Amino acid sequence: MIDSLNAEKIVIGALINGYKTDKILTELREENFQYPDLRQIFTVVKELIRDKQAVDYVNIGAKINCYSLVVEVGDITPGELTAVDSAIELLKELTTKRKLKRIAEDLNEMSTNGQTAKDTITWLKNQLDALIIKDKKVQKLSEVNYTNPGQEIESYEFKDFFSFVGGNLYIVAGRTSMGKTALLLHLAREIAKKRKVLFITLEMSFSELAKRLNITEDIELYVIDSYNYWDISSTIREQKFDIVFLDYLQRLGTKGENRNQELGFLARELKDLARTHNIPIVVASQLNRQVEYRADKQPKLADLRDSGEIEQEADIVLLLYRDDYYTNSELNESIMTVYVSKNRNGPTGEVKLWYDKARNYFTRYQITTVEDKV
Repeated sequence: MIDSLNAEKIVIGALINGYKTDKILTELREENFQYPDLRQIFTVVKELIRDKQAVDYVNIGAKINCYSLVVEVGDITPGELTAVDSAIELLKELTTKRKLKRIAEDLNEMSTNGQTAKDTITWLKNQLDALIIKDKKVQKLSEVNYTNPGQEIESYEFKDFFSFVGGNLYIVAGRTSMGKTALLLHLAREIAKKRKVLFITLEMSFSELAKRLNITEDIELYVIDSYNYWDISSTIREQKFDIVFLDYLQRLGTKGENRNQELGFLARELKDLARTHNIPIVVASQLNRQVEYRADKQPKLADLRDSGEIEQEADIVLLLYRDDYYTNSELNESIMTVYVSKNRNGPTGEVKLWYDKARNYFTRYQITTVEDKV
């Protein structure tokens, strides 16, 4: 039976040799590697694959200081490759046990620092639930029959401007708390009454989402609590969704030195993902703070945060605006203006939506078409 060290070497050796790459990157994270040098190699190889660069000793060695170890793990035997699945499961199992050990240590400390038994039990339940949910990755919110993908998906709110079409990337942008998540959730819920929908978020737990959506009927709405590109790609491939919503773009990836390039890369990857699986992908995105310093708070395409490449990759860009956002109104209802600022194959203009915050519900209020394209 293999031990932790050899399991880590086998997995990384398989990655370097291009064996079961998707499975490894979908199921493992840096947290699964205990040995710092091997963890660093894993990160470097993952980044090379993400950036579509060659995974070889030269490129790996240029980024780390343990070249001899790279050569050692890369020289994997055919017999060791047959143990990759077992190595993956062992690393996941050991990671879970380490987390359980930390929970036990925290529990022991809580029992002596004045916490009530009720509070301690609630905390413990939440910790264990989090472990179960993280292992599960995808949570279905209800059960119904599956509808085959491939057709255009019409949205009542935007039917005068566009449908959701396979292969297209849709950006829904606005300032923080403007209503991006609310609009995505509304669209996802309505579409899921007839289609199979995936909603990607780490902003809310599954229970919070279910409560906010107030689902009273069976719909095909699934949620995944991961922003890992490999998780997303494999989930779409395996479960064949009709449309994907992602909340939100800036949560993907890590804060690197060149955030513009990274977000441009991620926008291209999402566009490629939409084309590969022939599904529409709808992504929320932040607008930068420049809009706050203008007298006219109406958002513009230039306000897309961090990268102009987001606009370039998008087929349709929706910019959100509410007057009450700037008056600090506490009313539960308001008017949201959605500017269809870019539409590669149709008209641009604006749609005013009646926004019921309490029910997370939108309905059309007024439509203005600015430009019709031939």
